[in-house]
Amino acid sequence: MKCQEVSELLVAYLDGEVTPSERTLIQAHLAECNFCRKELTALSATQRCVSQSLQVKTAQAAPSPQAWSRLQARLAGEARPSLSWLPTWLQRLAPGVGRTTQIFQGGLTMKKGFAALAAIALVVVLTAGAARYWYPQVVFLEPIRPGEEGWAVDWVEPSAVNQGDAVNGIVRGPSGETDYRCVVLLEPIQPGEQFSKASEPVCSRGPIDSINGVSLDSSYLIARFYDDTWYRNLLVEYYGSSACSPTISYGIPDLPDNLDNKFASGRAYSNCDHIHVYDHNNYGGPSYSCGANCPTFYALNDEVSSWRTTD
Repeated sequence: MKCQEVSELLVAYLDGEVTPSERTLIQAHLAECNFCRKELTALSATQRCVSQSLQVKTAQAAPSPQAWSRLQARLAGEARPSLSWLPTWLQRLAPGVGRTTQIFQGGLTMKKGFAALAAIALVVVLTAGAARYWYPQVVFLEPIRPGEEGWAVDWVEPSAVNQGDAVNGIVRGPSGETDYRCVVLLEPIQPGEQFSKASEPVCSRGPIDSINGVSLDSSYLIARFYDDTWYRNLLVEYYGSSACSPTISYGIPDLPDNLDNKFASGRAYSNCDHIHVYDHNNYGGPSYSCGANCPTFYALNDEVSSWRTTD
């Protein structure tokens, strides 16, 4: 099963409404896909929260004496419908609500009839109000193709999109960081290739001025990655021989063990306008892309195994 197919069945999976074969396929996918496991965890937590809220609100329902009187006057002499199915239905929505179940014990009097209707109304209102929060909706979009509506866009001046230059500037030479972190020297991705050649990381506290005997004075700061959101706890700095451009980009297809599944935020510099992070090696699996400043990678926090940065 693919992620889209699993996502569409997660609600039914939680409710026990999938077929045995579907359950087997979903479980096999969840065992391999961290992205879908996180979505399942979020759905399950939301379901528990709403269910608990329904139980509390339903148990606390109490109509006013005036409401009793008005309903008794309206229902006087009218036929009394059978509502024997309601206790089971309400208990399923809000298990453990004793007051609601007791409404139906000993026959349906006029007062008890109102209690039943009030309980039903409460559940309907609560369910309607909570529906938008019960299960997050995942929408898969088709790309706009040439010639279709929305394909043509207005021209944007280059200065407006050059985030790496306008936001973080062109940084050349050692950064002056003093906290413990690693520094890696990269070569730009060559034509026909998909990744940068990288030096062995040099990790230390204090200034790092050279990598394997190569001075950083003429190198450009390309990117920084952090092990916490909002640029906290610097992990690694990447330098390159050239700033980013339409023909120059950088990328690491397989992070080493000391950096794998550690990134939670990042910044790009020196005309590198976009950061792309991936859950799997070789730019595979779920991905997330952002501009020059990425305060969080959201679902990929602590799940990044490869990355690229482009102009």
